[in-house]
Amino acid sequence: MAEENKQDWRVYVIPDLRTWSFPKEGVPQSKIEYYNSFEEAKKRFDELRKAPYNSEKALGNDGQPSARLTLGVERGNAAFDILHVRGGENVLVDDFTRHSELSKDSSLLAIIRKTAAEIGYDKVNSYPLLENGRYGDPSFVPFDKWAAENKQFNLTGGRKMEHNTTFEVSSISKIDNGGSVKALANVVINGELAVRGVKVMEGEKGAFVAMPSKKMGADYADVAFPITKEAREALNNAVMKSYEQLKASPEKTIKNDVPTADHATSSVSVSLKAVDKNNLKAAGQITLDGCFVVRDVKVLTGSENKPFVSMPSYQTQTGDYAQYALPITKEFHEKLEKAVIGNYHSLGKTEYKGVKYAELGDKNDIAHLPKQNNRFAASLMAELDKAGIKYQARVEDMTSISVHKSDMPRVTDIKNELVKTLNPEKQTNSAPKHKR
Repeated sequence: MAEENKQDWRVYVIPDLRTWSFPKEGVPQSKIEYYNSFEEAKKRFDELRKAPYNSEKALGNDGQPSARLTLGVERGNAAFDILHVRGGENVLVDDFTRHSELSKDSSLLAIIRKTAAEIGYDKVNSYPLLENGRYGDPSFVPFDKWAAENKQFNLTGGRKMEHNTTFEVSSISKIDNGGSVKALANVVINGELAVRGVKVMEGEKGAFVAMPSKKMGADYADVAFPITKEAREALNNAVMKSYEQLKASPEKTIKNDVPTADHATSSVSVSLKAVDKNNLKAAGQITLDGCFVVRDVKVLTGSENKPFVSMPSYQTQTGDYAQYALPITKEFHEKLEKAVIGNYHSLGKTEYKGVKYAELGDKNDIAHLPKQNNRFAASLMAELDKAGIKYQARVEDMTSISVHKSDMPRVTDIKNELVKTLNPEKQTNSAPKHKR
């Protein structure tokens, strides 16, 4: 696996996976089509997505509409599907979540996030984690619900906007410096949130829209961007329409009268992680209407230790700081502040059980069982108490248990025995393999 991880993932398309599962139907087996880039694979996927067979309700071996058009990835000897079209719906295949190395592979997750943003998912073929630590039978759940419950993968991108989310250009200016950036636009979402620094760039294939970006860690990343195909098209159309008007105008800047909303209409979901570095207490992102993300949102504390929200910003030529994205109505500002601060306060609900961390030994002497199912973890902690093994459990949405390394073999034995007790059938605790 170490050598394979040095390679890039290749994206493949299977026109009709049912031809693999039901060869007796007499339809020749679809060949796997490999592509060197996601964009090439997506173009082929979009062509095939319109085919009538993708909406058929013919059932597969699992009693659900058969998997038809398929998008997947391959690297070395590893290959698996990430998207199936079933009965006219795009279904995320969550095989990657049940393999620890794959679930943390940044290049793989980037492909899956790109698929979510540019193609979109309706449902997830999800294997639930049971109380005994094993995986149950798969079931289909709404993508948005699954994404909200599995925030560690940072996946968004359902195919539908929650309501008629609007993207309007409030101003656009020409950039005449001989570079690839030809214009800068400010976009207003739902008459409530302004996004600055949306670029129109000229490439080999013509003009295109690029979202504002900033340095995050070692790389540059978009700081505000649409995450559904529908939202991306609406924003791009609005910006390119204004750009064409700008090119035909003698003016350097065109300003449009964009009315602000009478009341807060945008839905806001928040995902934060605790930081606690000086006055920085948390950082993360917000999502509007399930279709537009603003990253690098922070919670800071002031002189009275009262938390407040800081939106992503950049330094101007004058040395001042300006925000990439900011509320433009009082009502939405209050709604956003309430949502972010509320999420921040919920981070403080972490519960610790067992002994203090320091009692387990030095940092290098401590072993971990990360992200255990909470119900299973409760049973495991009860067994550790009986065995007199010192541990600390951090209980959040999942439970992480820490013990001294010398106790880890006994803890593993106890865990395995507990699995057998809760699940007497002779089955392994490995993730079920995806059946095509």
